[in-house]
Amino acid sequence: MGNEVVARKRVEIPPRIREWLKAGGQFPPQLTLKLHKGNSIDFEVLDRDGNGCIADVGNRVGHKGFTLRVRNTLNNRISAAKICLIEDYTSGKLEEEMILASEIDDRAPVVNYEFVGAVDKFPDQPEDGRWLCFISRWIDGETLEHLLNHSPDTLHPELALLVLNKLLQAVLYLEQKGLKHDDLHLGNVMLSERPAEVRASDPTGDRYTIDIIDLGSMKRQDTPTAKVHDDRSSYAACIAKIHNCLHQQRHIAARYPALLQRLFEFGQRLAEEDPSRQFLTLHSAFEPLDAAK
Repeated sequence: MGNEVVARKRVEIPPRIREWLKAGGQFPPQLTLKLHKGNSIDFEVLDRDGNGCIADVGNRVGHKGFTLRVRNTLNNRISAAKICLIEDYTSGKLEEEMILASEIDDRAPVVNYEFVGAVDKFPDQPEDGRWLCFISRWIDGETLEHLLNHSPDTLHPELALLVLNKLLQAVLYLEQKGLKHDDLHLGNVMLSERPAEVRASDPTGDRYTIDIIDLGSMKRQDTPTAKVHDDRSSYAACIAKIHNCLHQQRHIAARYPALLQRLFEFGQRLAEEDPSRQFLTLHSAFEPLDAAK
């Protein structure tokens, strides 16, 4: 019936597999990705110990998937293999994922997939089940969510504004493409420090690189979703978390009261249930962040 959303049970990694992953799993030296048209591509699974376990894979487990660091055996490029439960992807949904990924430009403010394909059950996996694998660029760094949870005092105003600008660029870029991320949160914001030699050659550039990851929930703007937040209200939630982290640091609250006030007002403006918020223009969107600098 029209665009009515039909609720369905959330697909999640079974408890036994989750515990297996938290213990490091046990992975073969090679990951074979079966592509859409019957071809395949091999990747070397990195970070394995002598028993095939990966010590920190448990830190990269989500609701319906996990991430491995792999190397393309053809070009030696290191990539991220996001491995998800295949039950969450019908053939039509997978085809749509591939079409959407093809519409993202190489220089877009989001990290796109390089390959998408199926992966067979791992030999020591405690339960049956195949996987769907998304290959994308590997990023050495940490998520902003991890930073806020474990070292919040390292978040400073310059970095906060850099993150919020990058997030806003991603939201507006996808909107211009007629798309929505549909899973925008600080756990999908990767933060990495630019190499010292790069900063030396470009002293006026930003110290950090910000990447928006995980397009596995990306949809067209007119596609119904059971989620209660759109990208803009999700962005407002990111503003709130960053604002609160800065506000809890007394020296920042004392030195930058105008910054915190502007962030508070901007987040409130995006989050309020007012249809006029949809008419935020590309130019006016950045005004509050520019004014906060």
